[in-house]
Amino acid sequence: MNRTSDQTVGPTTSQGTPRATQHLLLCTTCPHKGIACQAGFAMMAQLQRSITDAGSSIQDEFEISGYVELGDCDRKCLLAYHATPNSTYLFGDVEEDEDIGALVAYADTNKAALNRGDHPSAPAPLLRAPGSVMAMGTGSALA
Repeated sequence: MNRTSDQTVGPTTSQGTPRATQHLLLCTTCPHKGIACQAGFAMMAQLQRSITDAGSSIQDEFEISGYVELGDCDRKCLLAYHATPNSTYLFGDVEEDEDIGALVAYADTNKAALNRGDHPSAPAPLLRAPGSVMAMGTGSALA
């Protein structure tokens, strides 16, 4: 089951200006476990806590992206992540060296379809669609 919720991660601040609280905007289930990736969600929340803790030492343009293999899965599952002060993305079961910018664009373009449980095909330059997608941000959750 796909779902959205208003899971609060917490407000962040930069240079004295409050940032909006992030909420879970997009959450698809893992195709291998049939549930949302709990370890992935915990990692997203930790990324946002770290950005929050950095406070005004980072600028609004700050970005961090990368790949990680979490040990909570019973199979090899590479995750890609991308975080800014205003949004956080996690993509499960991706190909090594997949274009993270293209993954973010895929999630943004297909947010409504993914939240409905649809699995849109991946456009070039993606090798294939990610197995699961989670996104947090300052926008409104989609039904």
